[in-house]
Amino acid sequence: MNNSSNTTTRNTLSPVESACHALLDFIAREVFENKAPEEDVRERCKVFTALLNEGFKALLDEAGLNLSNLRKQCEELESQITRLDSQSNAICRRGAQIERFIGHHLPFFDLNKVFDTASQSCESAPSPAQSAVSSSQPSNLSEQGTSQRVSSVQPLQGASDVDE
Repeated sequence: MNNSSNTTTRNTLSPVESACHALLDFIAREVFENKAPEEDVRERCKVFTALLNEGFKALLDEAGLNLSNLRKQCEELESQITRLDSQSNAICRRGAQIERFIGHHLPFFDLNKVFDTASQSCESAPSPAQSAVSSSQPSNLSEQGTSQRVSSVQPLQGASDVDE
């Protein structure tokens, strides 16, 4: 590896990794080029080993912290899922109560028919520009009659019993 690519690679390394590479380069030069005494090489190797151990410890500490954070996030997600599941079950129970009420108190009430009627009403609704004109005053007698009928509708008897 030439010196410029070696320098570029070191710029992306942690300080401990850079120190290890520099120490290895130094040891290699001392051993191969300068014929350093064995005792000096051993001392450099001890320093290198200590640096490696420090680097691995730092990596393990960081990995442990990341793992701890992931565990916390998983616990939070599990708690949210449990809460949403409870809410979903409560909604399903409430829906079943409403269906039972409708079936018991209004046996001829067809919810599908209500949805169809509402859907047709929405599909035939005038555009916003048309509704602004027509909302200011009814355009014909049938609309006036409908307005009067809607305003005179009384709530169904027993409708407040849904909660029971």
